[in-house]
Amino acid sequence: MFQVTVLALVVAMSWPSACADDDWAAYKTKYNKAYTGDEDNRRRAIWQDTMTQVREHNALYAQGKTSFFMAENALSDVSLDEISDAQDNYVELEDNVETPVSEKLVSQAKNIPESVDWREENIVTEVKNQGPFGSCWAFAVVAAVESLHLKSTGEKVLLSESNLVDCATSEGCNATSRLKAFQYIIDNKGIATQASYPYIPQKGPCNFSSSMVGAQIKSYVQLPSGDETALKEAVATIGPVTVGFDANHSSYKSYGGDVYDEPDCSRSRLTHAVLVVGYGSQNGKDYWILKNSYGSWGLNDTGYMLMARNKENMCGIATRAIYPTLCGGIEEQEGLTPGALNLGCPETQIGAVGSVRGCGEIEKIGLVYICIIMFNLWCEGNMI
Repeated sequence: MFQVTVLALVVAMSWPSACADDDWAAYKTKYNKAYTGDEDNRRRAIWQDTMTQVREHNALYAQGKTSFFMAENALSDVSLDEISDAQDNYVELEDNVETPVSEKLVSQAKNIPESVDWREENIVTEVKNQGPFGSCWAFAVVAAVESLHLKSTGEKVLLSESNLVDCATSEGCNATSRLKAFQYIIDNKGIATQASYPYIPQKGPCNFSSSMVGAQIKSYVQLPSGDETALKEAVATIGPVTVGFDANHSSYKSYGGDVYDEPDCSRSRLTHAVLVVGYGSQNGKDYWILKNSYGSWGLNDTGYMLMARNKENMCGIATRAIYPTLCGGIEEQEGLTPGALNLGCPETQIGAVGSVRGCGEIEKIGLVYICIIMFNLWCEGNMI
């Protein structure tokens, strides 16, 4: 499915040790960079160091000693410290998470496919660019809600990350930003469209109004921490799922393709948030398909990444996995707290947002078994 771009790899491996002036000029032109004086010298030094790392790593890749290759990208002249600072030192700590009611077995759905790619079903919106600001959590949440809305209604609506940044929390990037963002959308009865509330890479005053709403959710589900099987089932049967992982590595900054496997990754210190849109295997390597928020970056500059799967929760990919749902949760029927596991709801209409699927939709994606076997919930719609 994913092929190594041989030309890019050869170029990276054969990069001269002393990068010429025209190479640096070409890099700045390609990525719209403009520096003068000392700043130009500093950026060039970072870029040269990055390209040395790329060349050395790719020599190992060519020998089969690593599972992925690295490449030049828009972050090649940016240091890891700068990236961390730009992200407001965003860290999600597993120890900070109070186990929610939703942390239960997701399903007993049968015949989970060996590979899934929701992009092929046209329910994944385009890759966006968060810029030099710690809003990865907002981009991951928005991407998940966009996909959920598109899958449920057939309507593509781009939603507002700035609505979440400005209104969902006063704390910026913190250990509960994704949870707070989903809860904000629920409490707010919707999230603004991107057109009505354009993205600005900084926190500002909350300017939301109900006339801006482009999509709604009813609740969210947090999967069992570290459980890649539960994550696989959720991605296969529900759709894209937000995750956090440890991205504070030069290998990640310069990731270029194939299946990312970083032995120094933490499984509890999550420094970046993205969207899992599928999974699969190639050449004996299992992977997750991650949608990032860096614009042109990563796998053949598409903005995507393949993360190692079934490698003991590589980089904490399954430590905190959360997805939104349009269905009312079991808390509505049993008095549980918001965020509880959602399994079914009657077909209903929510304002101008569109038809919200109930068990009829769940049936289509193979989770009808849940309604009958696991929780004995009443569901409306035709059963198989």
